Amino acid sequence: MRILIPFILAAIYLLSGCGTADKISDNRSLNLDHNGSNLMTRDVKPENTGDVVDQQTQNPNINIANSPLTIREAKEQIVRTLETEKGLELDSFWTNGDDAWAVIYTSQKLTEQQRENRQKELYDKLQRALPRYNLHIQLINKK
Repeated sequence: MRILIPFILAAIYLLSGCGTADKISDNRSLNLDHNGSNLMTRDVKPENTGDVVDQQTQNPNINIANSPLTIREAKEQIVRTLETEKGLELDSFWTNGDDAWAVIYTSQKLTEQQRENRQKELYDKLQRALPRYNLHIQLINKK
């Protein structure tokens, strides 16, 4: 009989926790709202800071608050720089943070060595035109 008492007490102890499950789930369902945001902002009222975001210049990878150029203006700067060169045409231009990539077509038939030398010249010229970015230039022979 003495061996049976600890087993009975252990069973009562384990089963006593089951009675509160409905009470807890009902209480939680009353406090939830869409996506559970009420739990995070129960006593805090969010404030509207009034910051206006310019969607054209928004880039989460870089602080562009003091930037003189938008991405569109940077592309125009590259086009203006390439207009001074003969036979070059900008195909695509994109940015990611401090890096910028430009794919440029050339109408001249260049050997591999000539293309690499021309690509280095263009890099130097475009880097002076857009010092804000770490430029990656790809020069492709137009077919």
